[in-house]
Amino acid sequence: MRRIDIFKYSLLLLLAGPLLYGLFQALGFSAQAAGLWTSAIFVMGAMTAWIGTYLFRVAGRKMTYNTQMQDYKQAVLEKRLEAYYEQHPEQHPEQHPEAENKQAP
Repeated sequence: MRRIDIFKYSLLLLLAGPLLYGLFQALGFSAQAAGLWTSAIFVMGAMTAWIGTYLFRVAGRKMTYNTQMQDYKQAVLEKRLEAYYEQHPEQHPEQHPEAENKQAP
C-alpha cells in the first residue's frame, strides 16, 4: 500500500464521522442519539474489520508465529544440508554440473 493511499483512507475515515453524524441529525435524531449511533457504528465497524483481518491472517497462515516457525525450519534444513555436504562433498550438486543440466528443461 502506498503512502498516498494511507492518506486517502485516513481522510475518508476522518470525514466519515461528521458526515454520518450529520446524516443522523438530518433524519431527525437528537444530537445525543446521533452521536451515540455514530459512535456505535464506528466501534462495531472497527471491531468487525479487526476480527476480519485476524481471521484472514489465520486462514492464510500469515501469523507471526507461523512465519517465524517456517523460517526456523528452513534454516535448520539448510544447516543440516550444509553439514551433510561437508561430510559427503562428492554428493554436492556443484560437484556434478551434468545433474543440474538434466534438471533444467
